[in-house]
Amino acid sequence: MYLFTYLYVALFLYETNWLGEIAPCFSDLWHVFACLCNTPVLCRCSTGLNAPVKEKMQWRASLYRSKEPLKADTHGPYNFLRKHSKEPKLPKKKPFRYPDHYMRKPPLPSLVDIPIMGIQNNRDYITLNAVEVIKGAPQKSMPYYTTKKFYDDSGCPIFIYKEDYGKLPEYIVRRREKEKEYETYLTEKARREVPRPLPESERQKIIQGLKNNWNVLNRQYLCLPMVTDTVSKRVRWETLEKEMDELDKQIKRVEKQKFIFIKK
Repeated sequence: MYLFTYLYVALFLYETNWLGEIAPCFSDLWHVFACLCNTPVLCRCSTGLNAPVKEKMQWRASLYRSKEPLKADTHGPYNFLRKHSKEPKLPKKKPFRYPDHYMRKPPLPSLVDIPIMGIQNNRDYITLNAVEVIKGAPQKSMPYYTTKKFYDDSGCPIFIYKEDYGKLPEYIVRRREKEKEYETYLTEKARREVPRPLPESERQKIIQGLKNNWNVLNRQYLCLPMVTDTVSKRVRWETLEKEMDELDKQIKRVEKQKFIFIKK
């Protein structure tokens, strides 16, 4: 009997995983068996895993425990958020009126309204207006007060008292300034375009350079073969002759002109 009880308790503790993920040991089974048999327990050995298991169970329970008491306000069943409750409330609508509504004419009568008929007046408004204008006094102009007298007794203006009397108009002053600027521009342009005389030293250098170029072409011309049996030889011979003739003309022109002017 005790054997079956022991096996039953051991199987129950193993399936329920005891107090953790560790299988029960012999001392734990012995405690359970002794409690069932109402016998004193003489525990000769004890496991050292009781304290870690208890701490692990307390840590698991603390994960699902609230840290602080609930402080949120509890609302009644009828005190809930309603639609458009947080939108700003606009003032009541007032009838629209234009700022100048009091200056406007009355509206036109509708088609249903019947006009008042039978009112007649025999007054001659044309004659009354003419008589009123004839008998009325002439309109007086606004007086013009100033320290200077711009008008004489007859009402004619006196121009000598005007502020701009004797002065040139602004448009004439602006036109004269533009004319002066244009004359200055033409003078400066003519001064820059005046040709300068070429010094004699530079003239001799130009003549000597032209002669050196002619000597180079003459040496190439003398090196050509006497027989021009190909097209390339004939073209080369004609080209050198033209260049030498052109240089000869330039040398004679520079030697002939003693005074040479160079445009800037």
